[in-house]
Amino acid sequence: MIAQDPTPLPINAYDPNTNPARHAAFESCILLEHLESWETSPDELAKSSSEVVMFKISPRVAARTLGYALLHAPTDHGRDCVAREIAACDDDPEILAGLAHLYIFGLIRIFWNPKGPTPVVSADESPRLSFEAAVGHHAQILEPTGATPRRLKEQLQHRDSHCCVFTHRPDFNYPNLTQLEKRMLDVLHVAHIVSQSLSDRIGGMTQAAQDKLRWAVSAAAILDRFTGIGIRNVLSGLDVHNPVNAMMAATVPHILFDTLQVWLTPALDDEQNVIPDTYDVNLANPDRFGEMFLRRVSFREARSAEGDVIPPPSPMLLELHAACARIAHISGAAGVLDGFYRDDGPMGGLSVSH
Repeated sequence: MIAQDPTPLPINAYDPNTNPARHAAFESCILLEHLESWETSPDELAKSSSEVVMFKISPRVAARTLGYALLHAPTDHGRDCVAREIAACDDDPEILAGLAHLYIFGLIRIFWNPKGPTPVVSADESPRLSFEAAVGHHAQILEPTGATPRRLKEQLQHRDSHCCVFTHRPDFNYPNLTQLEKRMLDVLHVAHIVSQSLSDRIGGMTQAAQDKLRWAVSAAAILDRFTGIGIRNVLSGLDVHNPVNAMMAATVPHILFDTLQVWLTPALDDEQNVIPDTYDVNLANPDRFGEMFLRRVSFREARSAEGDVIPPPSPMLLELHAACARIAHISGAAGVLDGFYRDDGPMGGLSVSH
């Protein structure tokens, strides 16, 4: 369900005199984009694809992932971080492949969850477990670390007024509905912003790439470098079951949000000032889904019956979700992840060559 086609990198917009680091990094991406295939060693070719999967990503998609991350990272800190990491690869295609693999599976993938909450399964229950474990999946999507999913849903139902934030349709379980509201009932779910484990190690790389990119011990470590803000300061204990990381959504909006087909960007008033906790809705396929969604959504802080504060979603997490959505679609990384979760081909159809 990928609506936007990958797009070649544009001409380098970074001035070599005023921004030499970013200019040089983007030039490295353009050079990599013209590489037809990875030149892997016989030792690496002999390994099973479940051990080294980073070469399943084509040079073009790898180059575009890094290049568009350099352009669309949400902050100057993030763009400078991407530039430094690209420069540290010294134009070595193998290390650049590893870095792109980390950005796709350690950064973009934590916002991508097309199958919803998944229980822990054993190896004999999942034929894809060995492949998923190679990139650190370990079948631990949304495994609770502190707060319970049930408690989170209760908090969000109260904060979001028992309605889908994207459509304002009420939950079918909500009592005291008007006749009009009864005709608009929908099934609501908890939609997480970060929907994957942040503590798993990101594997699937060659030994050389692992040695060079040793700092990337987990998705949390990648997020920390990309944002400059410790993710644990936003998600205590890396617990995804936190009101700042979730909202109520009906089935279709939930699926689209979880596959980066819809994202939120800060709304501006008439004087171009950011409106607090208010966001414009962006769609990868507006012609197909635009009529279903509100054009703008607002969140609020609420208090539980016990007096506990229920905060609105984190602007930083929504900003990262939006950046990863843009990067994923325009680079082709969305196709990689779509193939990763699809069960209709070898290695889930991961080989992408856009």
